[in-house]
Amino acid sequence: MNTNTDLSRRHFLKAIALSGGSLALGVNVVSCSSDSGTDAPPASPGAKVSEPAQINVWMRIDPDGSVVFVNPHAEMGQGSWSSLAMIFADEFGADWDNLTIEYGGIHPEFRLNPYVEEVFTAGSSSVSVGYDIIRKAAAAAREAFIQAAATLSGADANSLQIVNSRITSQDGAVAYDLGSLIEQVQAQPLPEDPVLKPDSALSYIGKGIPSKEIPDKVAGKTRFGIDYYQPGMLIAVPKASPVHGGKVRSSNAEQVKTLPGVVDVVAIPHGLAVVADSFWHAKKGVDALKIEFDVDAASLEVNDDWFYQTHSRAVERTDGVAGYDEGEVMAALDSADNVYEARYYGGWQAHECMEPMNCTARVTDDGAEIWLGTQGIEYAAREVARVTGLPMAKIKAHNMMLGGGFCRRYEADSAIQAATVARALPGKVVKLIWTREEDTRQDFFRPAGMGLVRASLDANGMPESLLIRASVPAIAAHNPGFAPFSKPVDLTAIDGVAAEQIWYEIPKKRFEWVQTESHVKIGWWRSVGNSHNAVFKECFMDELAERAAIDPFEYRRRLLQQEQHAFIRHVLDRLEAESNWGNVPAGHFQGMALHDTFGTIVGQVVELSVEGKDVQVHKISCAYDCGSIVNPDTVDGQIQGSIIWGLTSAIIGEINIDQGRVRQSNFHDYPPAKTSATAGNQRLPGTQWPPA
Repeated sequence: MNTNTDLSRRHFLKAIALSGGSLALGVNVVSCSSDSGTDAPPASPGAKVSEPAQINVWMRIDPDGSVVFVNPHAEMGQGSWSSLAMIFADEFGADWDNLTIEYGGIHPEFRLNPYVEEVFTAGSSSVSVGYDIIRKAAAAAREAFIQAAATLSGADANSLQIVNSRITSQDGAVAYDLGSLIEQVQAQPLPEDPVLKPDSALSYIGKGIPSKEIPDKVAGKTRFGIDYYQPGMLIAVPKASPVHGGKVRSSNAEQVKTLPGVVDVVAIPHGLAVVADSFWHAKKGVDALKIEFDVDAASLEVNDDWFYQTHSRAVERTDGVAGYDEGEVMAALDSADNVYEARYYGGWQAHECMEPMNCTARVTDDGAEIWLGTQGIEYAAREVARVTGLPMAKIKAHNMMLGGGFCRRYEADSAIQAATVARALPGKVVKLIWTREEDTRQDFFRPAGMGLVRASLDANGMPESLLIRASVPAIAAHNPGFAPFSKPVDLTAIDGVAAEQIWYEIPKKRFEWVQTESHVKIGWWRSVGNSHNAVFKECFMDELAERAAIDPFEYRRRLLQQEQHAFIRHVLDRLEAESNWGNVPAGHFQGMALHDTFGTIVGQVVELSVEGKDVQVHKISCAYDCGSIVNPDTVDGQIQGSIIWGLTSAIIGEINIDQGRVRQSNFHDYPPAKTSATAGNQRLPGTQWPPA
């Protein structure tokens, strides 16, 4: 578990200590006494709260005495919804079966993301950053409740515990419901340095506990953003310029307004939206729209070959910005006798969330309200405020479950469109839904890019100096909150090959970034810069190993000899053993890679065979070290899902550009890899993936 003690303590104090010694933060805690006078007697054991009582920013006690965990992070299938709740429940002593989880909304205390100062779920940071903060908050609440019970009963606080949301003594002589102590807890000074439970006392953390959100998802009860409903609401379907950045010149909007069910056609950024009484009528209206767009003429000349040639020229440039230069690499390369160079190109990738983009909005002169599933609820609300001209205080933003995120759902474009349409229809509730075609073609894509990797080699074929030069756009620059991260070197360009991530013991290392932009919209995609930089780095290591006639595992071991890299060697050793490296049937081949992403070391071995142009994957072995694990089931699910999407990206998942337009439109021409229960019963364009 990668944690930052100073960060955790700072957020902990921000979250629950700014209340003058009371656990209540900006909320009135309801007295349990029937007498509102100041001389009211203490609440009796077993008394219930009369209405919800906020204990701290993370926790509420409901009238039935159940505990509610307030989660600041979006849940998109990654599992942090339940993992963070497990951390709190375990440290506090809550009854997991009766614990409920709610979204926390926009609060300064929930600005925990290490990248930007806003409520934001991304960067594989929810659990790692929140772990200490939430445990300390839970421990403080636990100590306050126990101290209140000790004061009320006269028992020694050390003899009391909270088990399944009840305070009891070890001998059973003392028993309190949480709700009976609200008034006493409010009066207690906040423990500034609560003592965490020892690992031996933890019941949930590290155990495989079914996530709370799964049953409702399986039963179809979960309400995603696209499921939001109000009687009488309208449906809007957008259509934007197929060439990104284009603007509407003319359209047959007036004719479309006469179609059955159509209420209006509203201008949105770079396009139009048809508003109707149903999705079907809105979709038929969009199908009937004929729009002429003004586009940059140069954009129409852009295609896949244009990108490839542009990046090929870019990596030849010597005026790129150096992210780091350890040991005068260029001089070493210029003077070396044995230099090897390779280039790697990665194409555009789409997110393809199972739930298309959507947002429901209502706008009046007095305020605006939005309902959507988003990774950036605060950013979405801020953009709605900008679009409507309303102050941020007048924006109510409700987050809902996300049908896939992968960083796509940080972008606020659907919220901007929905607010724009709702502003044109004051007081009306309008749910804007993208078609799958719009979702595919108007994505913020993982950009295409190229890496030039060059090394000077010693007599044994081992690298003495290493240069990685990447030609990619600046993803961070397109968003105001992240713009500072784009200079001098965009963080997404260097992600995966930063100096601290190149742990191979190469004496001299240098990274250069050549910023290469185009009109195509770009954004964060899954592992972001790692998704191409890991390929650049690890493919090059494989080629060097082959040139030196050294096994790829052994080659990497020779570059990981220092004691500080023992944990990486352990992953490497475990991977080699579990993959049965070198012992495969005739006609099968193995390849391996090792990478450090967001604080986790991951190694994988792929076993495959090739028939014509088809690649058939038979087995993938994975070893990883992510530190302490909160919920093993969630980690396993993330690893398996990442492998499936990794296969999609590597084999079948390229987005193509033709005359400035995205060629793909739906799952038929941009299919994800799928699981197969029986070997040989499925073959997408070259892929087959039977589970282990």
